[in-house]
Amino acid sequence: MSSTLPSRALAIAEYRLRPLRRALAPHRRNRNTRTLGPVNVHGHHVVLRPPRMADAAEWSALRMRDRAILEPFWVTSELSWERQHSEHEWIGHIIRMRIDERSGTGIYFALSVDGQFSGQCDLLHIDTAARTAEIGLWMSSELAHEGIASDTATLFLDFVFGELGIRRLAAAICVDNVPARHLALRAGLEYEGTMADYLDVGGRRRDHDLWAITEPMWRADHDLRASTPADIADGPAHGGYRTSSAMESNDLLPESI
Repeated sequence: MSSTLPSRALAIAEYRLRPLRRALAPHRRNRNTRTLGPVNVHGHHVVLRPPRMADAAEWSALRMRDRAILEPFWVTSELSWERQHSEHEWIGHIIRMRIDERSGTGIYFALSVDGQFSGQCDLLHIDTAARTAEIGLWMSSELAHEGIASDTATLFLDFVFGELGIRRLAAAICVDNVPARHLALRAGLEYEGTMADYLDVGGRRRDHDLWAITEPMWRADHDLRASTPADIADGPAHGGYRTSSAMESNDLLPESI
């Protein structure tokens, strides 16, 4: 009986959200409907698509399974990890994501690998006047060593700089999050400095390193990838040159840090 409760809760939420959807209908043109990809990464079909209400069960299961990896670098909450990642909480996340998208301050993607929800890749804190933003990326630990995180970052950066016209993209990475630091390097971001006591993650204030990439940096990288012959390129299956690494074991750029 308990297994039917999440589905029933989602159905009730969908029903009760109908008046809100009607009220927001004139603004739906700002909602993210983009799909990036697909790309083939070592036999895996990888797509960045809009998050869905129906992702609740897979999101919850994945976040609970990878708790030991994610929680040390995730923003501290008064709620338990279990409560934060219940299927009911996903509904709230979806609502907040859509509000951000309609206000122009965020664009959110679900990472789909072989048709399965496998993480998220988000554009956060968008400043349209300054043309700046931040990136958040996390993915399933089961996909480690596959090069998927690097290719996802490349696909995302091509969209951010090539289509949206962002000038600067930043990421704050906890100083102890070694896999995220190596992913930032492979994605072309540069270390700019350390911010003391920047954010409360994993139950305490932690220092975070500031990483960033600008449009000219991305452009030089993009042009180099485009000029690299496909038969010698070792990296993204869509024509990149970056190589994967054993240090990709838990590629994470937690979206909240």
